[in-house]
Amino acid sequence: MKLISSDTNIWLDFNTISKLELPFKLPYTKNDYKLFGGTKMITENTRIKTLVDKGGYPAGTIGIVVSLYKSGSACEVEIWDETGYPIDVVTYLLSEIEENV
Repeated sequence: MKLISSDTNIWLDFNTISKLELPFKLPYTKNDYKLFGGTKMITENTRIKTLVDKGGYPAGTIGIVVSLYKSGSACEVEIWDETGYPIDVVTYLLSEIEENV
């Protein structure tokens, strides 16, 4: 099975893949990895707060987990600006984030 990451820019020739009829659906498999910190579970789409300065962003920065490493030790976090607009994606260890409800 070929994989396409959600943050990968791609060009599709819909005629080649025989998906000209609307609506079309491409095969999609969501991973079900989970990170456990204390008693809380971190999954994709969990809103988090960072606990360390990293990638030019201070501790306390808010973001959303967009992907989890299979090892369970790290994740990719979409960093938000003060208006809630996504501005970057940074890798954090589980120990460097906490859930922000």
